[in-house]
Amino acid sequence: SGGNERNKPPIEVVDLLQKIKRHYSRITFLDNNIYSDPNYAKELFEALKPLKIKWQAFCTIDIAKNEKLLALAKASGCDMLAIGYEITGDSPEHEQRGKFAMADRYLSYSQKIKDAGIKIKAGFIWGFDSDRYGSLLNIWKFALAIKPAIAILSLLTPIPGTRLFNDMAKANRLKNINWRHYAALDIVFEHPKLNHNVVSRIFFPYIAALFFLTTSRKGQFFLIILIVLIMAYYFSR
Repeated sequence: SGGNERNKPPIEVVDLLQKIKRHYSRITFLDNNIYSDPNYAKELFEALKPLKIKWQAFCTIDIAKNEKLLALAKASGCDMLAIGYEITGDSPEHEQRGKFAMADRYLSYSQKIKDAGIKIKAGFIWGFDSDRYGSLLNIWKFALAIKPAIAILSLLTPIPGTRLFNDMAKANRLKNINWRHYAALDIVFEHPKLNHNVVSRIFFPYIAALFFLTTSRKGQFFLIILIVLIMAYYFSR
């Protein structure tokens, strides 16, 4: 509570996994960032090694700077990390610093993660104030350069309790406070360059689907299968 980080002792994590691993072939840790405490991550990864399980988790890309811990993650059974890139390497938000300060190293860090034998689930966000419709092409090219196993495109959403939400509330930019629309699929605030109705109701659902099918390794496989089925149906008529 109060924004404090809480870690479950690795021995308790292992005890729980021992009970459920016979029922599941892969485990997903739903922590916002399994690498938020590198010392804890090291302790956890060491504890997971004897279990010989496959697992995936959400993680910040800076784990790539710690090559020993990255190798340990792989040795402990990690086969995929979900990385929130959010912006591209040349996005104006890069100047905001914080986690965006690493944007110009996204490609090299991504390659280190893949070189360690860990697949990437990449998350991108469209809808920053600097974004236009043409910004989608930059996100597309960036995702194709990363070559993730899975790529997801979401709309910028000011989640209650975040600084973004508070800033937009103070500026009277929030246009929808129905929480059903806060699933990163709708523009719920006044955007200077994007039309709410066009993006949320018509444009975005199709773009998000196409983004997955063209930038994801798994998506490209499904797209090929879909094209083959369509061609088979066409020529069988």
